[in-house]
Amino acid sequence: MSDSQIYTYARKDFQAFFHMGPDGTPQTVSAGGVPLVFWPDGRWCIEVNLYLQRCYEAGASHFGDKGGTLGTYAAYLTHLVRRCFNSGLTDFSQLRHSHFRSFVVGLNADKVWKNGRQVSRRNSETQEKTVCVWLDFLDFVGEFAAIPDFVSKNGRIRAYKMPYKKKVGRNKTTVGMKWSWERRPLRRRVTRRQLPITDGQFGKLKRAADALTTNPFIRRRRLTMFVLFDSVGLRRAEMAMFTVQCVRNAIRDLEAADERGDKDFIPMLRFSTVKGEDGERECPISRVNLRYLESYMLKFRLPLVSRKNTGEALSGPLFVNSKNGKELTHNHFTQEFHLIRKLCGMKEKGSPHMMRHRFITKLFVRLILAHNLETKGELRRLLLSTEAIKEHVREITGHASIESLEVYIHLAIDEVTEFKKTLKRITDLSGLALLSDARNRFASAVASQEDLRNASADLAVTVDEILRGFGKDIDYKNSEEWARFLEITGKKTAGEHESQLELR
Repeated sequence: MSDSQIYTYARKDFQAFFHMGPDGTPQTVSAGGVPLVFWPDGRWCIEVNLYLQRCYEAGASHFGDKGGTLGTYAAYLTHLVRRCFNSGLTDFSQLRHSHFRSFVVGLNADKVWKNGRQVSRRNSETQEKTVCVWLDFLDFVGEFAAIPDFVSKNGRIRAYKMPYKKKVGRNKTTVGMKWSWERRPLRRRVTRRQLPITDGQFGKLKRAADALTTNPFIRRRRLTMFVLFDSVGLRRAEMAMFTVQCVRNAIRDLEAADERGDKDFIPMLRFSTVKGEDGERECPISRVNLRYLESYMLKFRLPLVSRKNTGEALSGPLFVNSKNGKELTHNHFTQEFHLIRKLCGMKEKGSPHMMRHRFITKLFVRLILAHNLETKGELRRLLLSTEAIKEHVREITGHASIESLEVYIHLAIDEVTEFKKTLKRITDLSGLALLSDARNRFASAVASQEDLRNASADLAVTVDEILRGFGKDIDYKNSEEWARFLEITGKKTAGEHESQLELR
């Protein structure tokens, strides 16, 4: 913890007390990454930590290198802690409305220099969110200290909750309660809708990552990152937590399905999520993309981690640092997008979350095409009337409610309308796209003078997986050509390599 920061994060193996078991033994739950707040003089800030514990028990996220939602709350509350400490108040229950009002004014008074002039350190939206967290906390303090109406319309802190309605669709609204306080600044609501990355922009990013990345490991890691963002719609924190075991489990299930002759089997990736009560979600992935993940795992990640971080060679995160073989922070993936955009000279914005928008939009596009829907209304009625489809979309995307997916319906209909103009010229869009990616990867390997035998084998395996999707029972890995390839190159047999990783 630095001098300027008065909160830190619990270790990853930290266990928090939950309750006493029937036999009198304490029961704990994993609470790694939960923020821990102190007073500026180093003393434990009891009330704030108890409040954060309540939020944690209510399901607030604590994942990521910045503590998720709990980390955001801790950052907001430390402003209040500092102001109380500097005013000689170390008991939050002694606060009066005059203190609260001066603290709120102080938020707006914080200035920074930007483009040669002083501007507010926080925009109006951030200021409002900060004060709302303060009021939630002070309401908790009143309950903790048994002070009736500590925060109320006529209480010590004059603030109250009022109902609101928010439009979430053409004919839908959601209701809730929000804090209001004296002299709350009015602000014009600005809608900043972040659109998905387009096909053209995504293609430009992939080509730049492939052709302009000089380090072979980083190149393959970036391309694998794009495959996961595009085919599974991970959040960046979920990408950082994504493990080797997720891929191994999916490969095991796929090979078991192939052995029993199940040609309709759809591989599924099950991974940890940063939102939702279950803590996990499951998404389908194409055979080709799953094999591409496996190839990165075996040919790039395994050799590097075996040298630099042996303990996690067969486990741990899928994406690792090229220098030490250890896990990446979730902010690393945002930085990767920034660097790749600079490589290709792309002026438009591009981020991991825009890739998630792209994934969800494409999911709706496939749903529209599968059901031959023509309008937003038809799609909306399908989702609202068919519980199975509605739950399927919600589970795959990891959203809490179908209302939060409303914007993607509009984007999908717009894309399909444009897409249908050229639909007759496309025989199998998915298969052609996958084959095109495989061809481009092979061409890149040739251009960069990589091992052409390995590149040829990768291309053959990719084509095999595409043909399997059309019911062709073909497997290059079991062919005489593959056996001769292994013999010529002196590689281990496929069976030895797979037994080493315990994939079966």
